[in-house]
Amino acid sequence: MTSLWGVKMASEKAFFDLVSMVEKEEERRRRRMSRIAKSLVLISRRRAALSKIAVMAASGNLDISSCLAWMATWPRIPRWWQQPRERTNWWSDEVLQRWDNDMWVSNFRMSKETLFDLANILRPELERGESRFRSPIPVEKRVALTIWWLSSPLMYRKAASRFEVGISTAAEIAIEVCLAMEKLLLRKTIQLGNYHTIMDGFQRFGFPHCIGAIDGTHISVCPPLGRREEYINRKQGFSIVLQATTDHSGRLIDIEVGKCGRSHDSHIFKNSAICEVMDEGCFVPGNPTLHVHDVAIPPLIIGDGAYPIRKWLMTPYRGELTPDKLAYNTAHCKARCVVERCFARLKSRWGCLSGRLTVKEENFISVVTACAILHNICETRGEVLDPDVEPPAKIVLPAFANNTRGHSTDHKKEGQAVRSAVTSIILGR
Repeated sequence: MTSLWGVKMASEKAFFDLVSMVEKEEERRRRRMSRIAKSLVLISRRRAALSKIAVMAASGNLDISSCLAWMATWPRIPRWWQQPRERTNWWSDEVLQRWDNDMWVSNFRMSKETLFDLANILRPELERGESRFRSPIPVEKRVALTIWWLSSPLMYRKAASRFEVGISTAAEIAIEVCLAMEKLLLRKTIQLGNYHTIMDGFQRFGFPHCIGAIDGTHISVCPPLGRREEYINRKQGFSIVLQATTDHSGRLIDIEVGKCGRSHDSHIFKNSAICEVMDEGCFVPGNPTLHVHDVAIPPLIIGDGAYPIRKWLMTPYRGELTPDKLAYNTAHCKARCVVERCFARLKSRWGCLSGRLTVKEENFISVVTACAILHNICETRGEVLDPDVEPPAKIVLPAFANNTRGHSTDHKKEGQAVRSAVTSIILGR
């Protein structure tokens, strides 16, 4: 009896919900028809008035000044191609005129001068011409809108409302700016730089002859329909993996975005460009090498235990730790923390990486790359945008490079020998 009563109550609730939905839809239809009817009435009245003016002009009894004054009082027929909204000119009157440098850094993560320098670099890709209907949105406003959008959880509606543009316009602008940054600034901003300064920085952490620290982080995404299994991770969420290599200050020197959330860090690493160029000794100009106890030590990158040891990739010791191994692990951990702090600052600045990317699959990499580029701009306070900073020459690998890469066992033996030599340097032997 109780179950029947529950079914009856649920049915009645569903019925009343349906009636309410139909009533709301009918009300929206009536309002829409009312707006259309009002516009038709205005059009018919205007046509009648124009016919009256034509008759007066034909009889010679037309006073031009009175006629124009009368026409100015006519109600305006609304245009249907643009949604009416209140204009406050927040960008031009408030931001550009009144904000000081602290407010720019707080809201746009960079100073006004840096943002305008960035806009000037992107201008060839973003500038639009005049049209019959309206003036184009300035490049500076496009860049500012995109930075505002990236620093929040990707809310097109909020960015569109703040910058007084349509939601679809805001979405189009944001992706266009991300693609322009990827095209014009990726190689210029994310590069090795002065490796002597980087090695000195890691030396102050206690780790010698090191040019970077490597690690990966997951970024949640909305997977495309029908291919969700390609993005599922071990926590049953959907994500892509950003593998990043940083210098001693947290500046990114290389990035790689893995498509599949289930991919282990070592799998993405083995298929990345930095693994290939470091194996061939092409990443650091001249490939400077130290010789300790008859062991050649190339420029080093440090990673956690998830990565396979190689002659240039140093991982911590495992198992039973002697005092020597413990000293090495302490220096290794202290130096490797820079990449963890880098990820923390990256996701703190660009809130879209902390939430879920709500863009199309083909734009995943472009949005993440744009955040990485902006991270380096913020870390260097705009120095990477200086015209004197040139992108590095394109690395050309030797012929048949893939065929000369050794077996994983050989990499492990070479890596262990180099790690022992590094341990002796750390201990001062």
